Amino acid sequence: MFFANSYWTQAADVARQLQKRNEIRRKISLRDFMVEGSGEEGDWLKAAEAGLLFAEMKAAEVDEKICERQAKRLENSAAKPAGNLRRSFIELFTTSTLGLGITFTGRGKRNADLQDQFRKSMIQEYNAHDPNPKRDFLWCPILKRWITQEGATAAHLFAYMHGQNVMDSIFGPMDPPELFSPLNGIIMSSTVEVKFDQGFFVIVPRLPENPSVSEVSAWNSSHPKEYKVRIIDMKHEVIDHVILPDSPQTWRDLDGTNVEFRSDFRPRARYLYFNYCVQILKVSWKPGKHREMGEAIQMELGRHFWGTPGRYLPREMLMAFVEEMGYEYEQLLEGAMEDGAADADADADSDLLLAAASDEVKASAQGVQIDSDEDDESDYEDAENSDEDY
Repeated sequence: MFFANSYWTQAADVARQLQKRNEIRRKISLRDFMVEGSGEEGDWLKAAEAGLLFAEMKAAEVDEKICERQAKRLENSAAKPAGNLRRSFIELFTTSTLGLGITFTGRGKRNADLQDQFRKSMIQEYNAHDPNPKRDFLWCPILKRWITQEGATAAHLFAYMHGQNVMDSIFGPMDPPELFSPLNGIIMSSTVEVKFDQGFFVIVPRLPENPSVSEVSAWNSSHPKEYKVRIIDMKHEVIDHVILPDSPQTWRDLDGTNVEFRSDFRPRARYLYFNYCVQILKVSWKPGKHREMGEAIQMELGRHFWGTPGRYLPREMLMAFVEEMGYEYEQLLEGAMEDGAADADADADSDLLLAAASDEVKASAQGVQIDSDEDDESDYEDAENSDEDY
């Protein structure tokens, strides 16, 4: 059986080998940096290459832990080997860098028609098309300006790379499925979407710092819900760089600004919260960022960075996520729903959110754009060699 205890034991060993490989890459990168006279080790840790390497190393550590836990669960279970794990969990690990040569269970090649419809439906629902018939522009709610069609991306919040099965296992099945629903996306500038994928900024409820109970209550009951942009790495080397060549607007200028939609349609809050958790993880895994990020979320950016509790993600999945990141991030549990998986698969499912986030970190570190309007499935393969809350 492919997914018996032996599979996960072997997968854990692959993860350990990846860690050794990444440690060699780290030493080579640091050596080259020093030889070139670019500075001391502390300077190298601030470099983009170091951040990507450390993120890959952390992701491999997480993969090892998850695989070891799954092997132990199967070893202690009398159930059939593949019966303990949902198809969604198996898909995450057979389409990840662990792979092990298994090719029959993945999410499949992206359907170009679905992606095209995804973009068209978002343009319609968000009223994103320029009303001027002489201009074929789209509205970017992050930059608050019109951009060219070619410069706009239909960005998923819950990434396509995870697949519909994983989405259903995390959030519960929806009818119709929402992987390619406009509820799971935002039209934005392609330049902005790259930074969004990298965890440079997040989209959070539009609330004041340290909101009162009444302000939180008002936002929870509001329709449409309003959001704002928060930069989560204010010390990033590009923070004062201009975003687009034809505007003086910098990345720093975006922090705290409103996300300006042109209709009452909104993405589901649960998908924004999922994206928020993943982005926080990405930045916290960069060298020197863990404690800094925890303090920033707790203090610099206000008592509640997200701003309002809600029923966004299953508690057992968020618990595993927070346990990996550390106590500094316990407030992420404010987005927990109590009615998570309640069947025999619940224990195994607890790692699903963490495994999905780890996959996104690896994709970003390997230079793969997680989601765009282009069919990036082949690129990823090459690199690997219901609440009413909207």
